[in-house]
Amino acid sequence: LLPKLPMPPTAVVPKPLTPMPPPSVSAAAAKAVTDGVGGTKQRVAEAKDYFTRLREWLTQNAPVLILNFGSLCTLTGFTRQ
Repeated sequence: LLPKLPMPPTAVVPKPLTPMPPPSVSAAAAKAVTDGVGGTKQRVAEAKDYFTRLREWLTQNAPVLILNFGSLCTLTGFTRQ
């Protein structure tokens, strides 16, 4: 009567964050950043890129995080008796 559910994967592994690419900064831009002239736009862009990648990682790994949190709560509940 009920349709069979597909078999789940044996182990769900979180997807790793991709490392940030090395900055390609020209000599003049590097000097401007070290002198304190400008550089804020680059920092803002890097921060936005980081948070964008973090948000993507969280959306991809949300089920794993929820299951792990539930397991931790269950473990805590049983050990607090």
